[in-house]
Formats: sequence, structure tokens, C-alpha cells
Amino acid sequence: MLHTFSQAAAEHSRTYGDLGAVSSGLSIRNITAGYGPSGPSLSLLEDVDSGDEDEAGRLSCCQRVGICIGYVIPDWGHLSLANVGRSWAAGAIALWHCYLFAACASLIVVNFAAAMLRCYIQWFSETKFHVVTFYSMEFKYHVTLGFFGAFFRCYILLSVTSDLLRFTYLLCKDTWRPDSFEGYRRLLVGDAWKEIEAGEFYSNNWSMCLTRRQKLMDVFFQVFLHVSLDVVPMILAFHGMVGDDNTAIEGARICLAIGVFHILVFYFLWLFGEVYLKAHHFRLAWHVARGQEAVRLRTHTAQRTAMYFLGKGEGRSIYVLCGHWMHCVGRCLPISLALTALVLGLLVDRNGWAIVAGLVCSSIMSVMACLREPENPRCTPRPPRWVKRFFPHPEALQDWSEQWCSLSVHAQKRQRYPFLMILGLSALVFSSFRFPAVMIGCLVLSCGTFVRIFCVFGEGSLGWLWGFGESLVENVLLNFVVVSTAGNAYNDAAVVMLLSAMRQFGFQRRIVAGERLRMASVNIMGLVHLLFLILVCFALETYGVDSDWSAFGPLLNHTKFYSFQPDPGNPLDPLHAPQVPEVPLRSILPVCNFRFRQGYDQDFHRAISLADFGLMASLTYEPRFRVAEACEYYFSSQWHLEQPPENQTTGVKFLMFTSEDNQTTVIAVRGTLDCLDVLQDVSLWIVPVLLQFFGLVGLDTAYGAWGMATAELSQMLPMAYIDRKKTVESVLSAAELMINQHPEREYYITGHSLGGGVAKLVKLAIKIPQRARLQVVTFAAPGVHHAAHVLMHQMDSEKIRDLHAKMTDESVSLVAVRPSNDIISLIDQSRGQTWVVSCSGTFYECHSIYRTLWDIFSVCGSMRGSVLKVPCGWSPKAPC
Repeated sequence: MLHTFSQAAAEHSRTYGDLGAVSSGLSIRNITAGYGPSGPSLSLLEDVDSGDEDEAGRLSCCQRVGICIGYVIPDWGHLSLANVGRSWAAGAIALWHCYLFAACASLIVVNFAAAMLRCYIQWFSETKFHVVTFYSMEFKYHVTLGFFGAFFRCYILLSVTSDLLRFTYLLCKDTWRPDSFEGYRRLLVGDAWKEIEAGEFYSNNWSMCLTRRQKLMDVFFQVFLHVSLDVVPMILAFHGMVGDDNTAIEGARICLAIGVFHILVFYFLWLFGEVYLKAHHFRLAWHVARGQEAVRLRTHTAQRTAMYFLGKGEGRSIYVLCGHWMHCVGRCLPISLALTALVLGLLVDRNGWAIVAGLVCSSIMSVMACLREPENPRCTPRPPRWVKRFFPHPEALQDWSEQWCSLSVHAQKRQRYPFLMILGLSALVFSSFRFPAVMIGCLVLSCGTFVRIFCVFGEGSLGWLWGFGESLVENVLLNFVVVSTAGNAYNDAAVVMLLSAMRQFGFQRRIVAGERLRMASVNIMGLVHLLFLILVCFALETYGVDSDWSAFGPLLNHTKFYSFQPDPGNPLDPLHAPQVPEVPLRSILPVCNFRFRQGYDQDFHRAISLADFGLMASLTYEPRFRVAEACEYYFSSQWHLEQPPENQTTGVKFLMFTSEDNQTTVIAVRGTLDCLDVLQDVSLWIVPVLLQFFGLVGLDTAYGAWGMATAELSQMLPMAYIDRKKTVESVLSAAELMINQHPEREYYITGHSLGGGVAKLVKLAIKIPQRARLQVVTFAAPGVHHAAHVLMHQMDSEKIRDLHAKMTDESVSLVAVRPSNDIISLIDQSRGQTWVVSCSGTFYECHSIYRTLWDIFSVCGSMRGSVLKVPCGWSPKAPC
């Protein structure tokens, strides 16, 4: 068979083209017939052309394998970099590398976004205890200092994230080179000094005078790269195919770790190389400034282009074009938002809005006006005598700082523009929520930044000295604020120092390569940061406010009700509703006939319907004084509260209902009612939302083993630690206590929105006796496929394996009701049985538990043997 295939391969190679052309590498013509170095060299192709069967039969097995490979890769006879780069195998490998690095980029973004959210949640946790003294100086001090501690940490995280995404893009770009990973390998072997100086890859070719050690290192690194990025993932993929889900997830985690390792190595190699060149040129400039050199040795950059120059290698990339679009949006968005806020402030008589918006508008316009580099950007006053005494030529150090530390006037203005933009929008947010102390703090810091920009023009040849002094003061103040406000002060301070060192303490030089992508990521992450800030401000404003809103209105006996018949039909106004006789329930849809057992009673009429669970979930939104009365109204004596509703200050709030025969207990968890609940929602489901967003834009890394591995690794950045288990601990402990006290009962956990998600998480985390039974019924709730791994990432490996198995086994005990137009229930993946209820309203209306129940009752009737009356306002069809 190998003989026949080799003959066909040779025939295919002959028709492919000039297969017999002599190349500099290994060629089919150079493969001999096996007579040894001194024997006659016989071309395989000539043997096949002559049709000599005996000669073809004497081909060795290795030679036949070579011909077969040439059949699969037709360019095998031309082993040049151009032909290898055009082969389908090289394209497939490069595509796999890009997918791996894209998954790693999503992991980096998820980690840093989760860390930013944790910083602001920690700020909220430290500030909420002082809300009772809202107008006191103590509250203003804590809220202002805490905000700046969170803000500075988030801004450093944002800057480092954008740099890492830039180098991830450059590594993806490097894998498509004909000489695969050319730039990465040149950094590894120390042959990329000109590229580092120029700030752009591929500006020079490989050096012609590489040492023997560099050549050996290059060979070793090539083997290491392909083994770690190709061979190891292939073995892990094979094990994942033949193994279980845990094996596949473990393989994805190893692949992500390998990809992040290469990204960090690539980043730090460039960083260390730049620091080395910076120190080298500083030594030369120091000697010149001290007058110890006869000739000025000025540093020179190969390419000193504009900040957003579209390079030749980036002109055809759709990602770069999208980055250019995001850059334009980022430049126009702040001034547009500020002008809109200014107009709205004047129209609705909100003076705070108008004042802050006007200041932000003027600040942004001033910065944008200053961004154009003037012909004479810096005044050159005569340096003081003590400077001339020590540095006869201080302009040498100034030239070095402008070229290697971005301390020129134009570079400093561009560096401070994103900071001012985010700070100005933050001041606008605080003015909207009436936090004047923080707003004034933001404006004072903005004014200080503007003063510093204007002072740059008069620094002359001492700009490098002022820059060093500014960096020292900033880092001291930064660490003071972080230590004063962070929960784990020294841990967060150490992480901030590491991130500051990655940014070279503000002296990072501008890199032309991938600059558009970096600016696009800064704009996007800045918007995410602003969204987090708005959520926390909402939570602070509503914290401690006990809402008395009730679906029944102020007085239960003055509320208008609508009646639903036992059979499907339209609701009737109670004033004109005739007496409806009890008739057997008839099923219109399967959801109407779906029932749950109540204890050991098998009677269909006494079973629990989906509507009963929905009514219990709706009672969690009632104020404390109304819950018992509303429970009596809906269920009469069939259900009673197991315990009076308490003022639960930690975690989510819940109610416990027990049947009249004490055989069934239902735990109803409250959903999202205020912005504090929204904050808990976001903290648990930010990772699944980001993964699904990446899937929408084309990075299909949110499903399967890759999504699970990313969720488990999403909390790796050790900054601003918060305990998410508090969200479910109250419900979990109450459920475990009840089940251990009464294991003979039938138990259900239900909830709407956040309450449904918490119910699913409790079902996965709870430990119950073997004979106890627990089921979950949710309404418009997000899934927990990834959120469970985010919540339980601190568990050991055995518990995580149990979690994977439990998510598969427990799906049969989960029933989820999802309105058709609801988007919250589409977050994350949900297992178990899902019943879709038709809803014609908007996504906000369809997410309401009352609208969901109204649609169910409209189709299924009261789902009980008697008429059910519900208060008005549940639907546009039920006006009050």
C-alpha cells in the first residue's frame, strides 16, 4: 500500500510544478537511492519517470514516507520560508495559535475586569457603614479617600491590561510570519535591539553575525515553542476526547496557562530590553551632560512617527481598523457626553450637572487643543547655576528623557488625556448622584493635572528632573492611598507596585506597534470602569432605604383585583365576574399541567403548580409588614410562614413557607429589587457575561471546556479580595438547618432573577442527607454553568470534580421558567428543564415576575381548583 501511494504521490508531485528544482534546503532530488555518499546519486523522480519498477521497489521506507509527505504538502520540495508560510499546514497551526492567544486575551480581560469590580465593591463595603452620617465630614472623608484608592488601582489595571492586549495581538501577528514567531525568537536570543529602539517589529532582518550560542538557543526555542504550543495541546486534546469532562477542563486550563506564560514572557522580554537600552543611553547621556565626552552622543530612534500612525503591517487588519474606529469614538465620546450633560443640567435645573459638565467640556477641549504639537513645544530658560556646575550640558539628559521616557511636551499631554477623560466623567457621575465631596476631589485633581501640563512648557532642559520628582511623589501618594483604603492593604500595595513597575513607573516609552489596539482597549475598559462606578453609586444611594412598595398598594382592601378562572380564559373584573363553578383542569400547554409533589400526597389537586412557586417568589418583594397578609390572601391556610421575615443584612433575603401538613417546605429567595442586588448580580455573573460577549464578537471561548477553565481561572489576580460566598451563605445555612432538622420533608427552592440564580447555586453547594429531596424552580433566572466555578474557585480539586459531576446529575431536579423576550435568563448556560413562556412586552417588562405570572395565568388559568385574584398593575391589560 505504501508503494502504491508513493507512486501516486510522485505522479501528483510531477504534475504540481517544478518539483525537481534545486533548493537550498532538503529536496526530493537530493534523496539518493541508498548507495551511500560515494555511490551513484539517483533521483527518485527520474526513477519514476523512467518507469523502472525494480528501481522504485528498492526505495527505502523513509524515502517513501518523504514522498507521501510531499503529496500532502506539495511544497515539500521547495523548503523555503515563503513556501512553508504558504502551506496549509502552517496556516492551520497559525490559526490554532491565534485561537489560543485569543482565549488567553479573554482570560486576561476577565481577570482584570473582575479585579476592577472587586475594587469598587470593596469601596462600597467600606463606605456603606458610614451612610448613616451622610452629611458629616466623616462620610465625606471615607467616601472620597476610598474612591481615589479604588480609582487609582483601577486605572493602573486598565493601563497594564491594554499593554498586555497589545502584546497578545503582536504575538498573534508574529505567528503568521513565514518565519514563525520571528520577533519572539529574536527577543529570546537577543537579536532585536534595533526593533526595541525603533518601537516596531520587523524593521530589520536577522543579524548576519549571530554567535553559535545564539543559533543553538534559536533552535532550542523553536523546539520549545512548537512542543509547548502544538504537541502538548494535541496530547491534551486527545486525552480530553477519550476522557471525561474533568480531563477536558484540566487540559484547557493547561493550554491557557501555556498561552499566558508565552504572552508574559514576550511582554517582559520587550520590557527588560527597553529598560536595558534606557539605562545604557542614560549612562551615555550622563557622561555627555557631565562634560566627560567630547562629542555629544545623542540617542536616536529609527521611527519617530505620530502617535496613531497606521503602519504598513497594520493597514489590512480589520482589528486595527476597528481599533481606529474605537479611537475616534473615544475622542468624540467624552465631549459629547459632557455637552449632553450640560444641556440636560440646564433644562432640568440640575446645577451640579451643568457646573461639572461645563468644567469637563472646557477641560477636554483644552486638552484636545493642546494635543497638536507646536513648532516650539518647550521654552528653554537658562538653567540655574548649581545645575550648570554639575551638568554643563543638561540638554543631553533632556533629549534622552524625551526619546526614551516620553517626557516631551506632546507625549506627556497624550499620556494624561485618558486619565483626565476618565476622571472628568467620574466627576460627572458623582455630581449626578449628589456626592459633592468626591466631585470636588475629582475636579481638584483634574485642575492639578492641568497645572502640571502647563508647567511642562517652562521646564526647559530640566524636564527630566521634574519628571523624576513627579514620579517619586506620585508613587508615594499612591501607596499611601492604597494602604489606607484597601482591605488587604499590603497585598494590594505589593500588586500595585508590581503593576507600576510593569509600566516603568510612568516612564514607559511609546511603542508604535499595536498602538491602535491599545487605545481601543483603553476606551472600552474605561467605559466598563464607568459602568462599575455608576452601579456602585446607585448601590450607595439606595443602601439602607427600606422600600415600602407593595404590589397590593398601600391598603390591601382598597386594591383593585383581576380574577382568573380555573380554566384558561381572560381575566375578569371582580365587579362583573360571575360565579365560576369548579371544573377539572384542562391542559392547553405542558407548562399548565406541570405539577410538583406536596409531601407524600399524590392528589393532583393538592400538588404544587409553577404558578404557586411564582406567587411565593413574588412575595419576597413585599415589605416585611405585608408578607404574612399577602401569604394568607394567596394561599389561605394551605401554606404558612415557617418563621417571621427577619432583617437580613448579609447575603440575599428569603422567605420560608411550609404546608399545612408540615410535609413540604419552600424557600423563596428574593430577586433584584434595588441597586445593592444589582451589585450582587454583577459580582457573580460578570465573568459569564464577558465570556458570552467574547462569543458574540467572534471569540468562541465561552462554551465547553474553555469556558469552564476560564471561569475557574478568572480570580487569579490577587487584588481586592471579597468573599462572594456571603451572597448564598444565608440561604445555604438556612436550607441545611431545615433539612437536617426535618429530613423527611419535601424541599423546594424557588426564586426570581437573582433569587433564582442563588437557588441554583445553593442546590450545587448544599450537602443534604441521602434520603432528603430538594428541587429547584426558578423564574427568569440566569444560568450557573460558569458562575458556579467563579463562586467556588477556592475549593480543592476533589470538590471541583464533585461540582462537575453534580452539575450533570442535578440537572434533572431543576426546572426553569424563561419569558420569551427576557435577556437576563440568557446569561450563562442553564441545565435542566426549561419552559419558555410567551411574552410580548419589552425585555424589561418580560423580566418582571408579575408580567411572567400574568402571561402564565392568561394561558393556563388559575392552575388551581378555584378562582385566583391578582392585584392590578401586573400587565398593561390590568390597569389600576
